[in-house]
Parts: sequence; C-alpha cells; structure tokens
Amino acid sequence: VDYTKMTPILLQAIKEQQVQIQEQHVEIQKQTTEIAKIRSEMKELRKQLEKGLPSRSIAKTQAVKK
Repeated sequence: VDYTKMTPILLQAIKEQQVQIQEQHVEIQKQTTEIAKIRSEMKELRKQLEKGLPSRSIAKTQAVKK
C-alpha cells in the first residue's frame, strides 16, 4: 500500500470532520441556550400558576412534577 497517496485524502477527511464537529458544537451551544431559556420560562410560569391555584391543587401539581 502506498501510504503517501493516502495522506492527502486522510488529511482532507480530517479537515471535513473538524468542520462537522465545529458545526455540531455551535448547534449544541444554541440548544443549550434555548433549553436554559425554556427552563427559566417554565419556572416563572409554574410560579404564576401556583399563585393562582388553591393550596390543594398545588399539592397535586407538585406530586405530578416528581
């Protein structure tokens, strides 16, 4: 096997893989930010909902969360 001919092909494959990894990293960062935002919104909505419910209903809601 002539490895010298394979080297450029392998290097190009590694470069392409690095681009894919970087794109995935960016997408993960976006998703992480979006998840944090959604969690914060859910927390705020949960607080608002609990303020409007009778105490007995809150206990049921908390049991469902677990």
